[in-house]
Amino acid sequence: MTLSASDRYRYDVRRPEWNPEGPAASATPSCGAPTEAVRRVSVVAEASSPVRMDFSGDGTVLLRAGYGDDVATQRLPAVLSGAREVSVAFNPAYLLNALNSFEAPRLRLDLLGTGQRALLSGLGGEERDGDAEDEEPGAVPERHRHLLMSVKQLV
Repeated sequence: MTLSASDRYRYDVRRPEWNPEGPAASATPSCGAPTEAVRRVSVVAEASSPVRMDFSGDGTVLLRAGYGDDVATQRLPAVLSGAREVSVAFNPAYLLNALNSFEAPRLRLDLLGTGQRALLSGLGGEERDGDAEDEEPGAVPERHRHLLMSVKQLV
């Protein structure tokens, strides 16, 4: 699609940068497990309540949804690098859509920090030497990426 000079004023064609300094932390869970876990814990979540993901340095992520007496939690393995712990909450429907859009065996979540947006990218199974700065050894990143905005946590 080619834009004329008048169209460029009508449409904002700038591409915002993800984060010039890089992510504060990266987490790498398997792809299928978070999808099923989000589906299970979001059953108790009300329409407007988020699914909270608490990543910890011990290699796990705690998914939590609901408030008060109706709370569902599930702990999954996820390697966190770049921070000791990060908490972020997402709309369960948007999070499920993002997770379902990947066919890769593993995911990488680049997190800017607690309560910030996250960039999801799939990691394929083909071997690579990992000489690029942002790649893990042995993992080929997919071209597809998904930017997911966090929601404000009430508790």
